[in-house]
Amino acid sequence: MVKRIAKEITDWNPTVILSPALSDLHPDHNAFAVIHTLALRSLPSREGAETRVLYFSIHPGHPHRGIKLSISLSSRQMAVKKAALMQHTSQMKLSGRRFMTYVREREDFYNEAFFESEQCSHPVKMSFVQDGNLHLVLNKPGLADRLFRPTLHVMSPAHPEKCVCLQPGILPYGRVRILESTGSSVRGSGEVFSLMNYILVKFPVSILGGAEEVYVKQEGRPGLFDRAGWKNLPLTRAGSLEKLPYAST
Repeated sequence: MVKRIAKEITDWNPTVILSPALSDLHPDHNAFAVIHTLALRSLPSREGAETRVLYFSIHPGHPHRGIKLSISLSSRQMAVKKAALMQHTSQMKLSGRRFMTYVREREDFYNEAFFESEQCSHPVKMSFVQDGNLHLVLNKPGLADRLFRPTLHVMSPAHPEKCVCLQPGILPYGRVRILESTGSSVRGSGEVFSLMNYILVKFPVSILGGAEEVYVKQEGRPGLFDRAGWKNLPLTRAGSLEKLPYAST
């Protein structure tokens, strides 16, 4: 899919691309956002032919950092948008009133793919590599969240086909299975440790095909929306746990 989107961008050679934000909580929206991000990164730089990318988010719909570009819609454009939304027959039956709130006189776009507030509240705080293992530091979930066992998705931009997912257990420690992104087969195993107000998830970085950075997201409770959208994290090379920011928290 990444190669297909990259080819479409190359063939069309657009001057502006409108994309969902990585932090959008709808899984379909943020799935396309991360695919589109990886597609853009795979393209060679083209001097004098730079494409501007503007981002929007429906879930949630609050402002975020970056320069905002607002576009006013004419009554005809609003009518066209309303007609397009009406084609979502099943969703209109369930959420017609909410859908109609998206028909407004002004559309807002931003030049950053992340919502600042979402990045700060994202449950995954940092990542690092130590002794060949990828370590992810997450806020320690409450009991209610642990009962629903939200799924954590982890992907290396260098090998998106090796995206994996895992579900920490009800207890904030122990072994954890590392699954393929579809959850159909086991790729390996890892460990979960309880560290003060955090949990530490550890598994071999080789499962991702190696990585210098990762994208992570967390599915939420049973339902439509994710707990948190995709977040990009560089991999710090840590010498010891005592050197990490959360060690003194």
